[in-house]
Amino acid sequence: MKVVSSLIIFIASIAVPLSAFAATSVSVDASHIGDASHFEFSGRSDWKYDLKRDGDRVILSLSGLSEASLMKLRAQKDSLIKGVKVEEGGVDGAAQVTFSVSKESDFFDYIAESPSRLIVDFFPREGAATSNEAAKPAKTAAAKPAAGLEKSQTTGGKPGSSKDISSLITGLPAKRSPAASDLPLTTKEDLPSKAEEISSAKDFSHGIFDGGDPEFRRFTVKDYEISEDSIFKSRGNFYLPFPMLDLGNPQLKALIDAPPQYEIVPNDTKENKEARLVLNLFSQGAKQRALFLTTSAEFLKKYPESSYDEIMRYMVADTRETLWREQGSPVDFETAMTSYQSLTEKYPQSPITPRTLLFIGYSYMDRGDSFGALKAFQRFARLNPNSKYIDQVNVAIAEAYLRLNRYDDTMKMLEQIEQSAKTVKAKQDASFRKGDVAFRRKNWDDALKLYRASLQKYPDAVTRFPNAFYNIAEAEFTKGDYRKALEDYRLFLQRFPDHPHGGYAMTRMGELIGIFGADPKRAQGAFMESFFRYRATPGAGVARLRLLVSRFPEMKEKELKDGNKEIAAITENYSGRTVARMPASAETTAPATKSEHGEAAPAAEAASE
Repeated sequence: MKVVSSLIIFIASIAVPLSAFAATSVSVDASHIGDASHFEFSGRSDWKYDLKRDGDRVILSLSGLSEASLMKLRAQKDSLIKGVKVEEGGVDGAAQVTFSVSKESDFFDYIAESPSRLIVDFFPREGAATSNEAAKPAKTAAAKPAAGLEKSQTTGGKPGSSKDISSLITGLPAKRSPAASDLPLTTKEDLPSKAEEISSAKDFSHGIFDGGDPEFRRFTVKDYEISEDSIFKSRGNFYLPFPMLDLGNPQLKALIDAPPQYEIVPNDTKENKEARLVLNLFSQGAKQRALFLTTSAEFLKKYPESSYDEIMRYMVADTRETLWREQGSPVDFETAMTSYQSLTEKYPQSPITPRTLLFIGYSYMDRGDSFGALKAFQRFARLNPNSKYIDQVNVAIAEAYLRLNRYDDTMKMLEQIEQSAKTVKAKQDASFRKGDVAFRRKNWDDALKLYRASLQKYPDAVTRFPNAFYNIAEAEFTKGDYRKALEDYRLFLQRFPDHPHGGYAMTRMGELIGIFGADPKRAQGAFMESFFRYRATPGAGVARLRLLVSRFPEMKEKELKDGNKEIAAITENYSGRTVARMPASAETTAPATKSEHGEAAPAAEAASE
């Protein structure tokens, strides 16, 4: 008994210094992530704190902050945080950290795991500007043409020889960026700015990138954390049906990056000199665009039978198409496509005609005109049955059929490609698109079966087909197989962390954490990370909506009013009435429409022809 009593006394004697050591072990790391001020507190596994807003102040009560952390906090100041005041000696030894913030700022806090951290982020409200250079997103490098791309040439007078353009179709980079779906059309003014481009896994100025957790294990939920009662209650909730990940046809960007090069062989005739003058104006691009259009029209009127007719009309068509991409005027698009179509009919043997037919088809597909794309690709296949591009064209025909909801025709074409295509790449493409057909038809079990069969059949090609991983997870979520869905969303993010659908996946994971009944702060952390990492995508918009709604009970009247305005802006931004035309090769997804849980449907179906 004496031994035991002595042991208890010894433990009691060291309890105070040990607890004191633990109480001063919290450290803080302050940084900028995108346009946000980011604070990470570490050193504990169980966080007890209080964070609230009082006007232009945000007050954090937290015990155990080290002296170095207190000094670091006092030194913080930027465009969002005007200053930090620290008062020690609060209840239970807690320090009161008061952040003086700007009126345009908002904040959010959550707990991250592996390792355990308390994270507090200050960020500008949507639409608010920041003058802090350090908070600005880093500029992304301009896209370069795929290696090996050759530029087609056409010369005046007589058709010239065409350089090899096989790389326009077969030499694309392994990273795929789906083209636009069939969506409503608006003007170029609705396009997102360059600063809103989706971040990549290597761009650390956007989002919360945890180098210590590349497998996203912070989103896993243990069996003991799952509440069957919470899952049962979730059956009565509403969840937005997210759109299918469509592989699209990224070849249009490769064609744009490798435009034809026009050349006129000099001679001493007046017509030749004037033609070369017009070519020179065309070569100067936007600076002389208006003068080029006027001069080329005068030239064609003056020389109706000119030997330079083809090159002149191609330059005019190219200029109209460029105007379409820059300004988004439907008139320019239709003028360009009509001109291209006429040129392929007038000069069927021209070396540039095959490229032009491909350009017409992919342009219609990118704009959302699946019927126009189908006609262009079918004409190419009819005129060039032995072309080295025929496999890719057949895949594009299948995609057009799918967007027109001609499912049987789509499946028939894909089966034909997989059986008889000349290239292994085309066979793989056809196989992984079969699951898309079943997904669009809402045959979730068939979709899962087809995707998994493709993954097993072509294991070396999985990095090219993100649709299989994302759509498997979404099908499982819709079926109510939540455990598998959470794991497969995590697998998708692990393999494709910079994909535009990552916003949907990470937002869905936050919803699943809520469905399982785990710590609400973990779900909020997933929404917050989705909003920062994938800002300007619809998935991030949904995440932001969930964050705002979760904070409504604690908002004051002015904050509630601002929150409602932001919700209205997000809803309008991603509503079907204002979907912007995205540039070629950019991912464009139709906004989800509200539906009862368990009846999710690809939103792209709402925009079918």
